Amino acid sequence: MTARLRPSLVVLLLLVAGCGGGDDGGDFRGSFSDVRLEAREYANDVAQAFIDAGPGGDAVLAPRMSRLGARADDLRAQVDDLDPPAGRRSEVRALSDSLARMGRDTRDAARALTRFSPGEWVSARNRAGTALAALRAAAKR
Repeated sequence: MTARLRPSLVVLLLLVAGCGGGDDGGDFRGSFSDVRLEAREYANDVAQAFIDAGPGGDAVLAPRMSRLGARADDLRAQVDDLDPPAGRRSEVRALSDSLARMGRDTRDAARALTRFSPGEWVSARNRAGTALAALRAAAKR
């Protein structure tokens, strides 16, 4: 009886230890899908903030732009915490890089609005538009 239980016990221990079956990236896929969805929602919020600010900017929206910059940092931290398989690393890096750029550009926009600097606003708005396009592309993959 002991001889018959031993193979079963080994199989049970292997299953408990996680050997043999393994995760084929399902955890990563689910997490990455969730963070990409959040990044797309964030991109929509950024676009709306720039529409609301108008071509000349609106200083009242400076705090909103600052919050959007902080939100980009939070999303980037989530992306950077992922452990992608080798074949998906460039995709994850592209999303992380685009969020870093978007965070920087929205903070620059907030500073321009706070300073009431039309030239800085136009420059920041244009850079943010480019960053937004890159973010949407990275979040869509």
